Amino acid sequence: MTRPALSRTRLIQKIHVAKRQLGLEEADYRAFLCTATGKDSAGAMSDAELQTALTAFEALGFQSSFKGAPDGKKSARPVVRLIFGLWTELGRRELIENADRKALFAFVKRMTDVDHPDWLDNAQANKIVEALKAIRDRGKSKSVSSEGASA
Repeated sequence: MTRPALSRTRLIQKIHVAKRQLGLEEADYRAFLCTATGKDSAGAMSDAELQTALTAFEALGFQSSFKGAPDGKKSARPVVRLIFGLWTELGRRELIENADRKALFAFVKRMTDVDHPDWLDNAQANKIVEALKAIRDRGKSKSVSSEGASA
């Protein structure tokens, strides 16, 4: 599974988090950026320079706070937890054949070409949520019509 490259905005955000986490003053932060990349502003850097700066911050001791779930832990993103919850519900109701995580990953990959739900952007995550809700709603309508037929 490959993780998509971070967007420019996310790289800049991570650099600012690194600055805060390492307790750098503004002048020290700008001097460090200049030493690492030759530019004293994250906004003026190319994507490659942003990645270089982030790597330099990691060498100083910055630890990313990504709490994603590729290792099986609970996701930090509510929409991803909703995806897992809907998938579990569909499995419990026997509306899908295979309710394990690998099957969910395959579903996500087929729908979005992204390997893991934690790596979806918001639009992709919403697409998955709506697809899972549609499956759930089709299952509800079948059970309602079959209950009505037996009454």
